Amino acid sequence: MKKILLVLAILAGTVFLGQPAVAAEGDDATEQVAAAPSEPKAPADEPPKAPAPEEAPPPEQQPESAPAPAVDEAEKPPVEKAEKPPVEKAEEPPVDEAEEPVADEAEEPRADETPAEEPASQERAVKQSTKKVAAAPVKIKICHATASQSNPYIENSPNQSADLNGHAGHTGPVFVAGGPAGWGDIIPPFTFNGTSFAGLNWTTAGQAIYDNGCAPVGQPPVQLTSATAVAPTTIAPTCGADGSLVLPTTTGVIYSSSPDGTGPGTYTVTASAAVGFVLTNPDYEESVTVLPQVTGAECVIGGLKPATAELPTLSDATCSADGTFTLADTDNVFYADIVIMGSHYVTAIPAPGYYLTNPLLLVFTEFTPQDELTGEQCDTVDLTICHRTNSNVKPYVSIGPAVAAFANGHDSEHEGPLWNPTLKAQQIEWGDIIPPYTYEGVDYPGQNWDAAGQLILANGCAPTDGLATEVTPLVTTTDVCDGGERPVIAEVAGVVYSFTTGDGVTGPWEITATLLNDTFEFADGAQTVFSGDAGDPSRCVTPAVTTAETCDGAQAPTPTPIEGVVYAYTVGDGLAGPWEITASAADGFFLADDVQTVFSGDAGDPSRCVTPAVTTAETCDGAQAPTPTPIEGVVYAYTVGDGLAGPWEITASAADGFFLADDVQTVFSGDAGDPTSVECVGSGGGDNDPGEGSFGGDTPSSDVAAAASDPVRENDLLPDTGGVPLWFLLLGGSMTAAGIIILMSRRPVVHAFSAGAGPAYALALPPRAVQQLPVAEAALTGLRGVVARVVAGVRRLLGGRA
Repeated sequence: MKKILLVLAILAGTVFLGQPAVAAEGDDATEQVAAAPSEPKAPADEPPKAPAPEEAPPPEQQPESAPAPAVDEAEKPPVEKAEKPPVEKAEEPPVDEAEEPVADEAEEPRADETPAEEPASQERAVKQSTKKVAAAPVKIKICHATASQSNPYIENSPNQSADLNGHAGHTGPVFVAGGPAGWGDIIPPFTFNGTSFAGLNWTTAGQAIYDNGCAPVGQPPVQLTSATAVAPTTIAPTCGADGSLVLPTTTGVIYSSSPDGTGPGTYTVTASAAVGFVLTNPDYEESVTVLPQVTGAECVIGGLKPATAELPTLSDATCSADGTFTLADTDNVFYADIVIMGSHYVTAIPAPGYYLTNPLLLVFTEFTPQDELTGEQCDTVDLTICHRTNSNVKPYVSIGPAVAAFANGHDSEHEGPLWNPTLKAQQIEWGDIIPPYTYEGVDYPGQNWDAAGQLILANGCAPTDGLATEVTPLVTTTDVCDGGERPVIAEVAGVVYSFTTGDGVTGPWEITATLLNDTFEFADGAQTVFSGDAGDPSRCVTPAVTTAETCDGAQAPTPTPIEGVVYAYTVGDGLAGPWEITASAADGFFLADDVQTVFSGDAGDPSRCVTPAVTTAETCDGAQAPTPTPIEGVVYAYTVGDGLAGPWEITASAADGFFLADDVQTVFSGDAGDPTSVECVGSGGGDNDPGEGSFGGDTPSSDVAAAASDPVRENDLLPDTGGVPLWFLLLGGSMTAAGIIILMSRRPVVHAFSAGAGPAYALALPPRAVQQLPVAEAALTGLRGVVARVVAGVRRLLGGRA
């Protein structure tokens, strides 16, 4: 015991010594927050604190799922954003637990629901405000069914949407004294948001009870007490805590806020009358803003930053397990937990460099988890029930609350038929599946406990057939070059997409998703309409530059003409050497996404690409004599013949450092004919007529004229007389025969004239490669030169024939 006391003393000293020495400077801000959690009463000048869950309103105000506030929330714009309530909560009527009578003993269990069910009910009340249809400002009087034989109905005036979404599910016959339990609400017919509601139990008997103030005929109507809703308040934020919303506690008034919660934010507060009361201001509504925790330099004291301790969490015990204890996980705060005989003694300690804004919250504070429930609290062992949802995909979930919750909640408020796939389309809420049980000495038959219900419960609360497949449509978008968005539809089984606007290729588009058939169901909150603008894809251009390989292996560019694309050489010109082309979009056009805009390469040296050429000239006999065209870098070679007579073939190739151009002719061939043929033999004529004296007259006059006018060709004609008349040669005896042979075997003479002299005759030889005779020009004068020429001609003639 001494050790325990010593530890306590050390912890207490650590806490108080850990606070900043200058705390007195800010005691107005810190003491209010620090004292609240641990002291039963706040200081006189402390702002009022939000009531803790244990300090709930009187029994008639405890149900926080009030009909009017929950429904009125739907009238506010913020409610439109909350269209994804959890499946298990969404279908709960927002009015069930708020309207139970408290005056009758039979209604007492409704006010005594176990704490385990209260949070779920509160959450359900808030979330229900977003369900199905928007709330209407028009309230109508209804008779809400209770479970009391002495007070079977209470008068209530919820919004029309609450009737449609909540009370319309409170089905059952009109109350009959002494009859079976489970009678339903009495609701007159009405129309809301274009939907006509035929009413509920609007029979002669139901109308009689309705007209009698919701009291059975023969009983005096229940007199309602007036109550007035007042404005809520807020707790100002401090360095250690956010501000909070404080709802009023007014007798006969049930307050509700939207959204749910008390922390920082803007809330819409509404009110409804509790059972037995009527509001004097039924249209009450307040908007309240709660500020967040104060931060900044004003919260730093003595160089220490603020940190706020938090209470541990205690969970309620059940009929099968003890309650649990869990320490908070708080930044910059350590918790010392000492367990003594099942109780936890907790002390909060700030981390170095921090001080606690609420140092008195946890100073060896005791927390004792609740022991497992026994006795009357658990007349029947905990049961597993099938709790209804609002989904055809999963119409039930398996839960196991305490038996008291069955009597006070599920069995009385979650009534309805056994689920089948058609109920949801009819807006009919199905009921829970609950086995028989005993509570406080009373036997309850359960709900939907027939063979079909038992089969569903035995199957883990999953129906064996009729379930729908939950699907979620999906349409994504890809950016277009002009800033538009083109839709990409994801294939989802059971979903059918259709364009309701445009086609998704150009301009505005809208896609609507529908279900293939009733075996599919959209997931809660699934998006079914998608829209966007695809822009104008025709204004998106893609540049292109092709290249062709040159003879030297380089690449010559060719920009592809495309409307809207502008090309510019930024390096070179594409004809020779390195080149670079940059493409851009013309005005009114856009480059497509991820396209190439810069193209580059090397065009090489086109001057090194050569193209061989061989020309031909027609000979006297109509053949073709070749003449290779001299081109730098081209080498010619006779691969057949020599081009002087008969067939010939010339092959061209590139010299070193040069390349043959693409697709050029490299092999040339033909036939030079027979220069000794009769067609090529003629005789000389007189005067200047190239054609006179020709043998046979077959030699073209153009050839004769060409020989006469071309000194080079005249030099090629053998023999050359050197200006001596031909008859003079015949005087030589030994030369006569030779002269006759020459005359008979050669072409007609060509007339040539020397200045001031008679005609000089020369015999033209057939075309062949030029071979200059090794005779000096000086030897051409005189008889010796003439003789030398004649001898050389004869030798050449004889050699040619060999």
